[in-house]
Amino acid sequence: MSQVFSDKLSFFLASLENTPWLTQVGQPTAEDENLIRIDYNFVLNHNAGLIEQSDGNEYEYWGDLLAKAEMKFERIIFDNDLLDEQTAINSFIDKLKTDFKDKFYDDLLDEFESYYGDTYTYAHELINPYLIKRFIRGTAFEILVSEIDSSLTFFQNLMPWLKRGHWTYGWQGEFPQGKLILW
Repeated sequence: MSQVFSDKLSFFLASLENTPWLTQVGQPTAEDENLIRIDYNFVLNHNAGLIEQSDGNEYEYWGDLLAKAEMKFERIIFDNDLLDEQTAINSFIDKLKTDFKDKFYDDLLDEFESYYGDTYTYAHELINPYLIKRFIRGTAFEILVSEIDSSLTFFQNLMPWLKRGHWTYGWQGEFPQGKLILW
């Protein structure tokens, strides 16, 4: 890890290598009563609908939460001249092994062998696992700026779900009240 990274940030980034990404998608959790649970068909139907609407939004179930959280740390990064650190984090995450999607896609191909519905699209083409990298970046940047503003924890609060192999799909209700939509 680069010297520009704090111990906490270095620890987080190092922990990503052994994360069981997407291995628990759709599996029950002890906290299901406090969540909104969705399944493959929900996600595939939602994303298939986006194909039909040229102006669809794959982040629809997040509303403006992701952008608002990102704007907060991006402003701090810019105002405090942390651009070199931001570049280093982006470089690290860009190089992060993304073969986590292979088993996930294989499972989708087993369950949905041909086109999904009448989309002329395979199920695995309807799923964008790179959204996970957006959550990784968000968490890393919140950690980067934590000595300046420790209240920025939106992505850090979601990361445990992803690191346990689930997929955070959105939020229902006003944040932080409301419920996480979990796949």
